Amino acid sequence: MLAKNLLTASAKYLGTDDSTRGSWRNKYGVEGHDLADRECEMPTARKFAWSGGKIWVYQKQTDDPRALEFFQNDTPPTPHDRIAAGRYGQEISFTLDAGETPRRLSIYSLDWDEKNRVQEIEIRDSVRSVTLDRQTLSDFTGGRYQAWRVQGKIRVVIRHVQGDNATISGVFLDSDKP
Repeated sequence: MLAKNLLTASAKYLGTDDSTRGSWRNKYGVEGHDLADRECEMPTARKFAWSGGKIWVYQKQTDDPRALEFFQNDTPPTPHDRIAAGRYGQEISFTLDAGETPRRLSIYSLDWDEKNRVQEIEIRDSVRSVTLDRQTLSDFTGGRYQAWRVQGKIRVVIRHVQGDNATISGVFLDSDKP
């Protein structure tokens, strides 16, 4: 029997979003976000941490709608305040303590340089090392969000399947939205 204070992690796949592209403000990341090579504003209580991977910046500033918008000196983004960057590797991962209340976790992937990438995203219970969900992602040159309803302590692993490597551009955390 699990100890009372040890919450069983869970993850339910919610689907994809190909239409929002890099314009995530007011739709994703209200509770927290991490943009590759830019801002990381995750709540400290969520204990968010990366493992593996490197950052690659394609364009520090662009008006391409696939690139993620960012704040410049705390002012709202202009059309040029977008960054095309990604955390990449053969396998990259992060841990997150989503807590007792279910939250929506969204990951934005962008195959900016059109390398025909295919990658697998696996969500695991980080305490018991059990796979909770696994999704394969391909054809994401236009940018794609994948979302899950998560709870508890999880580890998200992004693995290279095809192309040069696996890559993600942003991680977003929100209150649960059924």
